[in-house]
Amino acid sequence: MLEGPRGRTRAIDAATTVNTSQGIYDFAAQYRFGSDRPDPNGGLVLSVSPYVGVRVVDVATSLDLQVSSTSRTGRREISSQRFLSSSQTKVQPLLGSELKLIVTPEFSLFARGDIGGLGLGGGENLSANGIVGAAIKIGNSTNLNLAYRTLRLNLSNTDASPNSFDITQTGLQLGLQIRF
Repeated sequence: MLEGPRGRTRAIDAATTVNTSQGIYDFAAQYRFGSDRPDPNGGLVLSVSPYVGVRVVDVATSLDLQVSSTSRTGRREISSQRFLSSSQTKVQPLLGSELKLIVTPEFSLFARGDIGGLGLGGGENLSANGIVGAAIKIGNSTNLNLAYRTLRLNLSNTDASPNSFDITQTGLQLGLQIRF
């Protein structure tokens, strides 16, 4: 309730809905230094695999705001609705590396990190990704991965209607890795 200068009161109701969607697609070529095969004597095998490629980042958000106001007597009602949306798609160069420790023929541990964007493309254009996890081999070139991931996106543009996204996400990741 708001009270006006002449003692009149007014009720104000507001509702907001925010929707966000995000897609990140990495395409890379990788070269492995070291073996990807388990040690026949049962020892641990370590490999390092640098990679280079492109990352496509698609981020969108929308805001729907509805406000209504009614006088105490109910005789006057004012309402307004506003919808705002913003989206960006960036194609970024990608550089990274993976460290892999083969424990058994079916189980390995890995750590992977990369950086994308490198400030190219106008405005802020940077992404970073770090993953630590375990892989279970389920096929000749297929792994099921369980990992902890941290992702950082800092994107802005220099268009006529500028917008920006500054996102940090962390958490568990379940993934399917297919290598060809």
